[in-house]
Amino acid sequence: MRYLYIFHFGWNSKPQKVSYTDALSSCSEGYPVSLWEIEIKHLTNPKNLAVSSKVISAVAEVSGYTLIPLNPLSIYRLPELKRPDSAPRHKDPFDKILICQAMTEEMFFLTHDSLISDYGVSNVLVV
Repeated sequence: MRYLYIFHFGWNSKPQKVSYTDALSSCSEGYPVSLWEIEIKHLTNPKNLAVSSKVISAVAEVSGYTLIPLNPLSIYRLPELKRPDSAPRHKDPFDKILICQAMTEEMFFLTHDSLISDYGVSNVLVV
């Protein structure tokens, strides 16, 4: 089984002490959209996310990490992401893209974001 891990770099969170090499070693594949998200968050608030997508990309390459091309068929999976009306709002559009990609590629989506489990998608694992 293939796994997709989501790095949690919050818009307004405190800087996180993450060993990027350790995080990347748990998975071997990822999507370019993650690099977009990292770069946007880095440029928006470099104090909260001091590392750029170039740094992450370089560490990923050295670690043997492979970027999977975005599959256009994934966009058609978006209507499958439904949340109960009572669920708190999930504001991260990048997560929705990544969930759809993981569904299309038949990967497990690993996350610490408990809001993602409200989508009720079977391949999402909140860790």
